[in-house]
Formats: sequence, C-alpha cells, structure tokens
Amino acid sequence: PAGAQNFSEGFAFLKAVKERDGTQATDALNRPGSTVVNARDLASGEGALHIVTQRRDAIWLRFLIAKGANANLADKRGVTQLQLATNLGWTEGVEILVKSRGSVD
Repeated sequence: PAGAQNFSEGFAFLKAVKERDGTQATDALNRPGSTVVNARDLASGEGALHIVTQRRDAIWLRFLIAKGANANLADKRGVTQLQLATNLGWTEGVEILVKSRGSVD
C-alpha cells in the first residue's frame, strides 16, 4: 500500500482499466479536474481505449467514451483504437468508435 502511493494517477487509472476494476477507475475519473481518461502508458503510448479495444470489451469502451476518452488517441506507433479494432476484426468496436467520431482517415 505505501508503495502504491508513488504511482501517478494515470498509472493507477490504467492499472484499474487493465484489471477491470470499475470502482477504482470510476473513482479516478470522478475526481474534480481529472484528465486521467486520456492517460497513456509511458512505454507504449497506449491509452485506456487501446486496452479495452484489445480485449474487445464493448461495455468498457462505451463507458470510457462517455467519460470523455479521445477516440483518436494514437499510441507510440501511431495506431489508433479504430485501427486496432479493424485489425482485430472486431466490428462492434469499429461501430462504437466510428459513432464516437473516431477518424476513419
């Protein structure tokens, strides 16, 4: 517990998303002035939408978009969530991201 206090808010939020910990993720998102919804992993540049797209999780995808997640956030390789969903053949994710103004260009 004491060591966990050293992690940034963004790291803690992404960890909660990876672990499907809705309580922790919601708490982080509901903090006044919070911008963690678009936090990125320092190594890969992936955001929360990348994480949930990789696991084909429509519920979390809709939830994060409703909380203001950027549907056009690219990782360090320039891959957006829409490109990822397309490469996975996940049509539901593609539809959600396009409806959320994910760039098709």
